[in-house]
Amino acid sequence: LRSYTVDSAGGGNDDGPRFPSHECVLQYLRRYAADNGIGPLVEFETEVIGVTKKGDGWTVETRHRGVTRSREYRSVVVCNGHFSVRRELVLEGSESFSGLWTHSRDYRRPDRFGGMRVAVVGTGSSGFDLAVEISTVAEEVYWCGRDHTLVRPFEGVRGLFTAPMPSSLVDDHLSIGDRSVAVDAVVCCTGFHYDTRFIDSTVVTGVDAPTPLYRHL
Repeated sequence: LRSYTVDSAGGGNDDGPRFPSHECVLQYLRRYAADNGIGPLVEFETEVIGVTKKGDGWTVETRHRGVTRSREYRSVVVCNGHFSVRRELVLEGSESFSGLWTHSRDYRRPDRFGGMRVAVVGTGSSGFDLAVEISTVAEEVYWCGRDHTLVRPFEGVRGLFTAPMPSSLVDDHLSIGDRSVAVDAVVCCTGFHYDTRFIDSTVVTGVDAPTPLYRHL
């Protein structure tokens, strides 16, 4: 927040990292809550299972440690993020793939891909980051996507190749363009769906671009 910055003006550290870790963000949120008296108002370990429109306000149904209750509110702000429900890659033959099939949501470190032939599917930011990082330990990395022709050569990066979107995965061989390459792992960097299932469908609908939402948020 502009009125509560992450540096010393907001109680933080002027020498903190340019790109803060999750621990730094957690500390920032705790400081903000403490300094603004928000802590006592927050109810933790609570799942929102229903949001419905009622007159000029809202009915919110929650579950806390097995106990369900409904309360009325004048306004509701949904801040459940956009990086939880995976958008799965649908690929012919993938159901019989004997290698590692995973999504960027579950990626933590490149170590598990050591010596493997890996296909990273998706030419967005996560695809770029994971393709480059995995290439440091893998035998080969095929970064696949619709925009692969727009990607510049990777100077100094060993064993990283760009390729079009795969069309099938048969007998552990990935069909990419006019080639078929053997792969040991597929990493899907295919994005996420919005998760608004707890909101009444007469209020918000859609999983890729829910409407009506202010700026899709």
